[in-house]
Formats: sequence, C-alpha cells, structure tokens
Amino acid sequence: MAADNLDTMHNVESLVGGVKSLMQRALQYYDRETGYGTMSCAPYDTAWVALVAKEVDGQKQWLFPECFEHLLATQASSGAWSWTQDAGDSNIDAILNTAGPLLALKRHAASPLQLHHDPELMADRIARATGALKSQLATWDISTTDHVGFEIIVPAMLEYLEQEDEAGSLTFAFDAKAPLMKINQVKMARFRPEYLYGPHRMTALHSLEAFIGKIDFDKVSHHKTGGSMLGSPSSTSAYLMHSTTWDDESEAYLRNVIKLSAGQNTGAIPSAFPSTYFETSWLLSTVLRAGYTPAELESTELTQMTEILREAYEQEGGVLGFAPFFEPDVDDSAKTITSLTQLGQPLSPQKLIEVFEAPTHFRTYSGERDPSLSANCNALIALLHSDPASYSSQILKITRFLSDYWWKSDGKIKDKWNTSHLYPSLLLVEALVDVLAAVEQDKLPGVFDDETLGRLAITLFQASFRPLLDQKPGGSWDQSVEETAYGILILAESRKLHMFDDLLEPLDAAIERGAAYIRANLDQPARYIWIEKVSYTSPVVAQSYVLAALRVASDTLARRSPPSIGSSVWDRSRASGLQKHVALFAKAPLFAAHPLWELTGSMVESSLFTRLLRSHRTSVFDRTDVEEDKYFDVIPFFWTSSNNRARCYVCTDFIYEMSIIALLNFQVDEFMEATAGPTFVGRFDELRDLIREMLVDDGVVPIIPYKTTNGVNGVNGTNGVNGINGTNGTNGSNGTHGVNGTNGAKVANDTNGTHQIKALDMTDRSPTYIHVFTHLSRFLNFILQHRWVKTASAWDQKLLRRELKKYLLAHTQQAEDSIRPHDSTQEQAQAHASGRPQPVSTRTTTFFDWVRTTSADHISCPYSFAFICCFMSSTLTPRGGGSDCFPSAGEKYMGSAMCRHLSTMCRMYNDLGSTERDRDEGNLNSIDFAEFASHRDLKSMQRALLTLADYERQAYKDALARLDSIRLEYCAEGAAAGDAEEARLGARRMAVWSMFCEEVDLYGQVYVVRDISSRILGSD
Repeated sequence: MAADNLDTMHNVESLVGGVKSLMQRALQYYDRETGYGTMSCAPYDTAWVALVAKEVDGQKQWLFPECFEHLLATQASSGAWSWTQDAGDSNIDAILNTAGPLLALKRHAASPLQLHHDPELMADRIARATGALKSQLATWDISTTDHVGFEIIVPAMLEYLEQEDEAGSLTFAFDAKAPLMKINQVKMARFRPEYLYGPHRMTALHSLEAFIGKIDFDKVSHHKTGGSMLGSPSSTSAYLMHSTTWDDESEAYLRNVIKLSAGQNTGAIPSAFPSTYFETSWLLSTVLRAGYTPAELESTELTQMTEILREAYEQEGGVLGFAPFFEPDVDDSAKTITSLTQLGQPLSPQKLIEVFEAPTHFRTYSGERDPSLSANCNALIALLHSDPASYSSQILKITRFLSDYWWKSDGKIKDKWNTSHLYPSLLLVEALVDVLAAVEQDKLPGVFDDETLGRLAITLFQASFRPLLDQKPGGSWDQSVEETAYGILILAESRKLHMFDDLLEPLDAAIERGAAYIRANLDQPARYIWIEKVSYTSPVVAQSYVLAALRVASDTLARRSPPSIGSSVWDRSRASGLQKHVALFAKAPLFAAHPLWELTGSMVESSLFTRLLRSHRTSVFDRTDVEEDKYFDVIPFFWTSSNNRARCYVCTDFIYEMSIIALLNFQVDEFMEATAGPTFVGRFDELRDLIREMLVDDGVVPIIPYKTTNGVNGVNGTNGVNGINGTNGTNGSNGTHGVNGTNGAKVANDTNGTHQIKALDMTDRSPTYIHVFTHLSRFLNFILQHRWVKTASAWDQKLLRRELKKYLLAHTQQAEDSIRPHDSTQEQAQAHASGRPQPVSTRTTTFFDWVRTTSADHISCPYSFAFICCFMSSTLTPRGGGSDCFPSAGEKYMGSAMCRHLSTMCRMYNDLGSTERDRDEGNLNSIDFAEFASHRDLKSMQRALLTLADYERQAYKDALARLDSIRLEYCAEGAAAGDAEEARLGARRMAVWSMFCEEVDLYGQVYVVRDISSRILGSD
C-alpha cells in the first residue's frame, strides 16, 4: 500500500509539472500588445493572406510570398490541401481549404508579379484543384454543417472563383447549392452594410472576405483591434486589400501572425490569432476542475494567466471575447468567471446575464442563428460557481434548455464548436452534476419540480453511460487522445453519481484502460476537432484535457470513493428490486454475448423513465378489473436495453413517447379483455361499428361525442385525459400531446365552421357503451393528435389511422373468439380428455391467415410501426421533415413486409409464453387451431410453433436487408440520387428500424422466458 501511495504521489508530481510546462509553452510568445495563440493553421486563411498585394517602390508585389509558396508545397496529388492526416475531414473543411487556395492559384497565375512559376505547372495545379473542389461539393450535405459563417462564406468563394473564370471551367453546379443559397438568402436578407459601419462589433467582422463588393471597407476601419478584424487573418486580409488607404497596422498584424502563430514563419496561417482569453480560460478551468490546486500550480505563469483574465474581466466590463476587445461571447466570459472563482477570486456573472440571456436559453453572441449546447453548459457552470440562489431563474432556464436539447437530439449529440460528440457530452455532464450537487446542498430550494429533475436525471445518465458503452477495446474513444481524455473526464464525473452505484467496477476499468491508451499514445498527431471557419486544433487546450484526464484517472483509481451525488433522483433500495428484470433479460438470446453490466445500466436508465411514466399510468385507462400492472416497471427497459445494445441512441423523446405507447398498448389489451369484451358479448358488431366510425378514412380529430337531446356534451371528460391533454402535455414543457385540454363542448363550439369535427351520436346509449367509447376515444385522440402524427406526411398519417382501425378490430375479434363458447358438449369433452382447448375460429379461417392478420394486428406491432413511420416522417426526412418515411414504392412494400413478418413472429412468441395464462383466462392461443391437433401433447405443439416463429424471424431479417438494399438503390439511381441529406437520413432511419425490430424480437424472447402481462381478474 505504501508503495502504491508513493507511485501515486510521483505520478501527481509529474502531472503537476506537465501543467506548469504547458502554461510556460502557452505564454512563450505572449506580450501585452499581441497576446498569444496556438491554434493550428489552415490553407483557407493562408490563401487569403497570400492574396494581399502592395505597391513597393512603385511596383505592385505580392506582400506575403511565403504564404503562397507554402500553398504550393502542400497541395496534394488529388488537387486538394490537407496539411496533416487529421486536419479536418468534414466536407466544409475540404471545400474551404480547396476553394481558398484555388482562388490564390488563379490570381497568381493571372498576375505573377514578382514571383516566377511555370505556367503549365500552374495550369495543372488549377485543373486538379478545380476537380477536387467539384468533387467535394458534389458530396456535401449542408444539413450537417455547423462551421462559422459557412452560409455566407461558401457562396462568396464560389462567386469569386467564377469571376476569375474565362474558360467556363469554374461554374459550380451541385445538389446542395439550392438549399445553401436558400440559407444564404435568409441570412443576407437580414444584413445591412450599415450594421458594420456603426460602433457595435458584430461577428460578421470575423468574415469580411465574404462581403467584398457588398460593403465599403473604408467604413469599417474603426473596428480594428490590434490591427485585426476580430482576430481573423482572412478577414483582415480582405480589409487590407479593399481599403482605399493602406493600413500599416493591419499589415503589421499579419506579419505578427506569420511570425508568432503556430505557423512560425513558414507562411502557414491559422483561422484566428490571437486567442489569448480562449486558451487561457480553457486551460485553467479544465485543470482546476480535474483536481489540480492553485497551491500545486503556484508559479509565475499561473500568476500571469490569472492577471490576464482578471484584467480582461475588469477592463471589458464583465464580458469578453476570445482575445482582447473582440466581440464578447458567453463561452469565454463564462470560462473566465469559472476559472477565477476556482482560483479564489470570485466574480459576478451579472453582466453575462444582461448581455447573453434569451427567453429560453443563453446566446453565444448577439445575432446567433442556432443555440449552442456547450455554450449554455459553460454559462450554467459559471452561475453555479457564483451564488446559485441569486440566479435560480437563469439556472432553471438553462437546465431545462439542456434537457430539451438532449431529448430532441437524435443519435450522438452535436455542437457547433467541436466536431466530437464527447465534448458537449462532457460539458453537459459537468453542468448537470453541479446542478444536482447544488440541489442536494439546498442551494436551490424549491426551484426544481419533480418532472424537471426527472428529465435532468435521464439526460445526465444517458450522457454519462453511453461513453462507457462506446469505449473501444483498446481503451480509446475514436482512436483519439483528446477525445479519450473527454471520455475519461465524463466517466470520472459519472463516478460521483448514485445512479452508478452498481456500475463502479466497469467505470473504474474503463477509466484505467483510457488512461493507459493516452499514456501509450502521447505523441499522436493532434486531431482537428474544434470548429472555426474550418476545423482546427489548439495544442494548449487539447493538452489541458489530456492532463486533466490523467489526473482524475490517477485520483479516482487511488481513492475509489463511493458516489455522493444524486440521491434526489435515485433510490438504490428500490433499484435493487429491479435486478430480477436484469436477470430475466439476460436469458434472452439477444443479450447472450453482452456483459451483465450493460443490462444493469439499461435498467437504471429504464427506472428513471418509469419515474416520469407514473403520471400517465391511469391517464387514459382507469385499469379497473385487472391485477397490478407488473409489466409497468419493465416497459422502458425493452426500449433502453435495445437502444443501448444497438448503440442506436435514438432521441430520448422517442424512448419516452414509445414507452407511453407501450404502456397504452398493454392497457388496451387489458381494457378490451376485461371491459369492452364483456360489455359487448353477443353484439360485437356494435363495437366494430363504433371503431369504424371513430376511425373512418379521412376523419378528423379530436374524436368527440354528442347527444342529440341535450346538445353537445363532453361525456365524462372524454377529451380531458387527466394531464395528458392539459396545458403542459406529457413532457411538461410544451403541450405537445393529446387534444390540448379541450372538452367536447369547447371543440364543437369553437369550430365556427372552419373545419368539421367528427362527432358520434350518444343518444340513448347505455353507460357501459359510453364508458367503452370514452376510453377508446381518449386513446385514439392521444395517438392521432400527437405532434409527430400531425406533422407527418399524409401517407403516413393515413397508414396510422388504418392500422389503428385494424388493431382495435383485431382486439374485438380476439375478445369474441375468447368469449364464444365451444361448439358442442361432445367437442368440449374431447378437448378436455386430450388436455387441449378446442379451436374456436377454424370455421372461418386457417391458422396461417389468422396469425398474419387478426393475430398479428392484435399485438400492436403494426400500428406501432405506423406510429414510428410518422415519427420518422416528422423528424428524420429531408428539409425539416414531412416527407414519407418510405419514399419509394419498393421501400413502402418491403417495410410493410418486414412489419408483417415481425408481428407474426412476435405473436407466436407471445403465445408460446402465455399458453397457460390464455387457457386460464379463456383467450385464443395459436395452438388452439386445428393445425396443431396432430401433435400429441402441449410440448410438441409448442415446439412446432417455435419452429414457425424462427421462420418468421428469418423472414423479417431478410425483408429488413432487402429494404436497405432498395433504399440504397433509390438513393443511387432513383429520385433521391445525389441527395446527400436523404442518403444520410435514410441510413439513420434504417438504424432506428433495425433497433425497433430487435426491440420487438426482445419482447418475444422475454415472453418465452416469462409471461409479463397482467392477469385479468374474474377469470376462473
């Protein structure tokens, strides 16, 4: 033990030395006038500096020939530019890092001035660069692009290139051009040159190269800071080139950039310089949170960095940008406040609130187009480091924004400032851990309601648990040292949470593997994962995360302290009772090859969802005449375990909404067996007529009743739905579900002739009839008025309505089949003697027909499939949604085939697991059909049914594979050919469908292990 302590102490001393050394390197070229910056260089900005020309001794010359020579030396054989193998692999990086140098090549070829290059070689370079750019544009999906100002920069660059063209080779036609220009027009419609001529510094100053010919550059000179235009070499170059009076200060700035930036006199230029406040505040806040103390780091460099930030805060009025006197942004302002507070010099965030607070979140800067998750995390952390009670409304606002942002994000989270999903995940986890800690320390009394805390807990757990699932076997995340550091820091934060009480062993092992990977790969080239105009890396920032990760790994593994945060959202005593479900699911073949801790984590996540679902337990169905719903605790578990197993990470909203749908499906099954069936014994055709009338083709919603004798009547709150359809809806934030709290009278009276309301005549109906109608209409209104349904395509909405009708009619048929007496006393006696129930539907259908139609429709898979089609139509189709989930005829057909095989399989498995229950309750089961009469006993029948279920499994898998092949063919050759967004979203839809299929398959596998449906009361 003593030796271990000595090793830990030695390791910590080494890491502290590493941080001090990093501070020294950061400040190596710092002075008060120029600041410092270590951001990596980019061909795009290098090209713009290479374009600056000046008259010298009466002759025009290229002012920075070393920049152009660097471009020539680094052009790849493909014609594009990539200075390192890790330098920006996104389309926008490739496009700008080719377009900029191509423009420089064209202008230098046309006007060599003092430089001498072989014209033929220059022509060859231009031709290769042109080909590369056209190829890059052809595959660009702008819907995934977040880089700074791309919507104004790219159109401008293409325009400049076309202006240089004499032979017609620089005309660019590509599929993304129309949506690009649409965004550009929206952005430019709000732009006025006068905005730049006033006293306020706008973010547009960082990209003046995009406004050549649109503004008077002489009128923006007053915005210079240290000779630069908002720290941008490309913007400053454009200003210098197009001002009528030469600006010596700006020339001096560009010379300093060449000399002092990461290019170090090679001619290479970064996208921004200096970045003093950005790199200083990120370094300090990162290492201090990781456990390095001011006492450990005491040094001249720490004192200097502290003074830099303190003076910046004071001189710039409490908000600041990434370097002295640049436009303020919430990130750098918040990080500065956090850093100095950690250093024992607390600062007020009041100015930060005044400048950046918006109605629903905090802006990164004035005029921001889309909010940033990471920027709001930084703001929240800064507020929590101050006096939380004084800023409780802002803390609540940001917390809700973060949860909503996470819940709506499909797949791995994205942010506009870093291409790695782990970066915003890290900040989110840090921020929400701090929120929970403040709540439990009673620093925010009465601020958070249960629903907000519940949504926070799910967000926090998912953001913490998924990196544990995603770690590579070698210990890395994405084979990147910096991203692996993010992963370790997330897991170290996770280890503080009670939600991970039963996951400490895999957490510690993952942290240890990650640290080992970092130590073995410290010389790995930096990844360009930070976002500016093009992607970049900052050695100072990247190394600060690495040193932070190694410190938390060392401290965590040495101390192994128990979790201390999260008791407000997690009750371990209750969770221990859920382990039986983990053991049950572990027996399913789908999880045979997965470690048990994965299921344990999915069960924790499921339990957090269950807490929110409780408010919907009796919102639609009152659940009279049924036993306790023992299935309730496992409903989300089917979704969380399948989602995590597939690493699909469909949006949290989907998991929550589908859990509500699954809850309702169980309750429909109970209601039809326990209430509707007995109510309509002997007159099931009346129930069928009611269902058909409620779900008539092209009918409208909400579905409401009326009484001809008494005028409009809501009939016992048919559409009130006790909380589902109220002002807040099911998610408590925006009233997205149900019928918006309306009752029958209000809906009917508010129409004013604008649209027809579907009303059903309740005249002289019995209370039991009205009771059935009331519950079924609540159910249907909830589904049909869901926000995803209302914004789906007409095709998918109609599909859902048809499947709902078949679903309820199938339930009616099942109820009738189960209640109808056996055909004769003699047949009953034979059935009793053989130990088998008498088949009851063989007079009208075969088992094959029944199991693929009525039976498959009865289990809810087809209508759930149609509901998911609406979800995908609304959220995962191009141009903002609303197109068909399956855009081609082949996809529609094969999707339906997949669903039918899947439904049939699931019904067979359901019946395998519920044979005894169905016998006890009088429910029709697959083995009741005459086709199984030739089998000698129950076990033989079940084996035969299992063989058929296995066939249906292979059939659905074959249909799923064919569906994907048809999709790819459609994207390659059909109407969607060349549509990068459709290709991407189509692939994403397939991933969700694959996960859905496995979730349905899992239901069947679990049913075989154990029947989880509630037993209907009153059955002998």
